[in-house]
Amino acid sequence: MSTALMHIIPIALFFIPGLLLWTPKFSVTIGLLTVIYALFYCFKYKSKLNINKDDFLVFAIFGSYLITNIPITLADENNFRYIDAPSRILLFFPVYLMFKNELPKLSIRTPFEYGIIVGAIGAFFISIYQYYILEMPRVEGFLFSINFGYLACSLAFLNLSFIKGSSRKGLLICGFLCASIATTLTLTRGAIIAIPVLFTLLTWIYRKEINGRLCILGVVFFIFISGVIYSLSSGVQNRVGYTILEFSSIAAGDVSVSVSSGGRLQLWLASIKAFQQSPFIGLTHSEREALNLSLYNNGTVTEWVTAVSRGHAHNQYFEMLASNGILSFITIIMLFGVTTYLLFRNLDSIYSVSGVIFMSGIAIFGLTEVLLHANIINIYFGFFLAFFLASSLYGTKDCKGFIMLKASTS
Repeated sequence: MSTALMHIIPIALFFIPGLLLWTPKFSVTIGLLTVIYALFYCFKYKSKLNINKDDFLVFAIFGSYLITNIPITLADENNFRYIDAPSRILLFFPVYLMFKNELPKLSIRTPFEYGIIVGAIGAFFISIYQYYILEMPRVEGFLFSINFGYLACSLAFLNLSFIKGSSRKGLLICGFLCASIATTLTLTRGAIIAIPVLFTLLTWIYRKEINGRLCILGVVFFIFISGVIYSLSSGVQNRVGYTILEFSSIAAGDVSVSVSSGGRLQLWLASIKAFQQSPFIGLTHSEREALNLSLYNNGTVTEWVTAVSRGHAHNQYFEMLASNGILSFITIIMLFGVTTYLLFRNLDSIYSVSGVIFMSGIAIFGLTEVLLHANIINIYFGFFLAFFLASSLYGTKDCKGFIMLKASTS
């Protein structure tokens, strides 16, 4: 292993989460530079990559989103908007191959933990500055508030999932709390709701190791912190009141009053209609806009839906269903099902556990937004997909992987 690699990989693992939310897309630059270096690495050491069946499966994971978008790209006169985001995810497969070969030679837990801690604390300070000093109605950092909320929530649980066996437990707990507060101040409901869900999932994974009293204490502490944030923030109080009003309106059948939640329900319905019209490859963006207009004309949806550009579904799964038809199930199964299966094979590894929590968070966020199309999110997703798969399957110097353990017992 070259001296450069000894520095480049830990640097990337520190700066990509560390600069994620409190700098203007600097982590994207680091991510793309890592891709360029990984391409050079794969070319230089191609004879040492030793591709196996698991690696082919990982390649299918990285490429599935791109492949299922090719038919609709061709149908829409080579409109490359469909494959823009999926192609950026595929770019990180060479990073996976580099990680596969080099992580077993490196102890990277320390720079990675410091990276997620710095990223979480940075997100906290920028959220406090924007919300309380600039008096912005919703924290957004250098992004849209909804994307900031998803990434802050993801950082929070990267911190929490690495507490086991760490010598930096206090800092990681601090990182979790800081990123959770930053998430809350974005008022992004899809991210806020994910917090108790991911907390429950992580508790279930460690159910044999967590003291029942400690678990109850954690729940009580979480409720207490939530209550404090609610009592100190009029924005959070208004958001909760607005959410109750929206759900009450939806339950009463008056979707038009519920602009946000009701609007999403209508967009999901429109996506189902798009799938029904073209179940094999989906509809193009212009066809979906025309469909939404016709649904408004016949009274199926409100006028608000017709103003949504490209028929955007505000849901990762409905968006793929509408644009890719039944091919979307290939992407969903590969990205979320197969990835989680590979990670679950080695839950003795802290990297596998964190990878499961990471993927679960992305899956939950996808219920309320087409998040994988956002530039910074798909770079973040592609990088950590490569990192968690490689560190889980092949291990690091400080934590053995599944294949290494399997080889040692055979």
